[in-house]
Amino acid sequence: MTGAGSVTSHFAGWLYRPFVDLGPWQAGGSPVTLALQMASQALTGQQSRVMQNTGTALPSFRRTLLRATSLTRYLVDDPRDLDETIRTAGWQLLCDHLDVYEQLDGPQRLRTLWVLNRLTMHSAILRYEECRRRRTTGQPHDRAADLMCEIARISLFHDGSGCLDLTGLERLEATAPLGSWEHVEATYLLAQTSAKTLDDVPRLASHLDTHLASIEAVDRPVHDRAKLLSRYHRLAAFLPQLTGDLDGMVRQMDAAESHCELMSRDEPHTRADWELFRYALLESRVKERFACNDFPGAEGYALALVDHAPSTPNTWLTLGQARIERNDLEGALESYMWAALFGPHIAADAEFMAGQCLEQLGRPDDARNAYVRSLAADPLAASSAERLHESGFAAANPYLADWVAGRVRDMHDSNGGEADNPKGYQAYDGVLGGRR
Repeated sequence: MTGAGSVTSHFAGWLYRPFVDLGPWQAGGSPVTLALQMASQALTGQQSRVMQNTGTALPSFRRTLLRATSLTRYLVDDPRDLDETIRTAGWQLLCDHLDVYEQLDGPQRLRTLWVLNRLTMHSAILRYEECRRRRTTGQPHDRAADLMCEIARISLFHDGSGCLDLTGLERLEATAPLGSWEHVEATYLLAQTSAKTLDDVPRLASHLDTHLASIEAVDRPVHDRAKLLSRYHRLAAFLPQLTGDLDGMVRQMDAAESHCELMSRDEPHTRADWELFRYALLESRVKERFACNDFPGAEGYALALVDHAPSTPNTWLTLGQARIERNDLEGALESYMWAALFGPHIAADAEFMAGQCLEQLGRPDDARNAYVRSLAADPLAASSAERLHESGFAAANPYLADWVAGRVRDMHDSNGGEADNPKGYQAYDGVLGGRR
């Protein structure tokens, strides 16, 4: 296969290989990458089941990965647009399915959509489904495809593309049979959006009730019920948290952990389920411990998170934050450096936080270099530019000083004089302070 060596010659290309070209994955420690591998194997028949869980990476992740690794020839919005000479067998099989997408039966179509979903090609999902529906009027309605389209729209919204429109999910909540996969996932997404995006407690409570009723109507093995109940309790913890009942939040998280432990790990697909759900559980438990001002407990869960998913950069960001709260700046700095190494898509945030640690450790030259690396990873990293400008770190070199001043001015003008909205860990407001 042409070009295989160039894909894996970059560490991030090797680490996230399936996201580049659906090639063989030699690494590990990333539940999201494992989910993509499992979806691709289900298309080839190597796996009998598809992981039908709604969590997925955002489109910007793959774009940033390909740009950071200089693999932009793989930067396509439709798999069929990729040059045939650099397609792997897995990529070609996906294209073969897309060539006859309208003729696929329901299960084959769903497997194809899941590969697109895990590849973060959500726009392609909407295009293929829109085209199929135009050309196949009069065929039975496909609620599974409807749900995949709604997942795509939600993902695109969270990635900054399009507006939030919940009418499709609300239609599924009203029409899909109670206990069906479509009803369970639609009610989950509605409850999740009510908590995380709308901050709407009454709406959250209503959707949670409906979601739980749908789970209770599910006729599935213990493993499937355990994972659904674990996710339910993790989401239900938002309700007491938003109303100030921290004890109630902890009880819900304890229940989520108990159900997660009941999940099977005997088969490849159940093991992959457990890895993804345990990752989400540990991440949520860190946040729960922060909310309770239990910083030793937060660090303990963060260490467990890193141990569970050691090549996932967000786990290292989380550990860095926990170590800052414990006033362990050297440990936090190490965590942020690992995060930058494992995640070119979050390098700007990781390098900024490394710069914050280095400032506090009395290493201004190293802090300046970290802020410059943050800007190299993301030219719109306003906080890094402002820190270089306001701290005087850039003044050691007139060219750097002039460039930084110009970047700060341009960012300020482009936002109409308003402060830039920080992304992810740029919104950190813990012990170090000084963050918007």
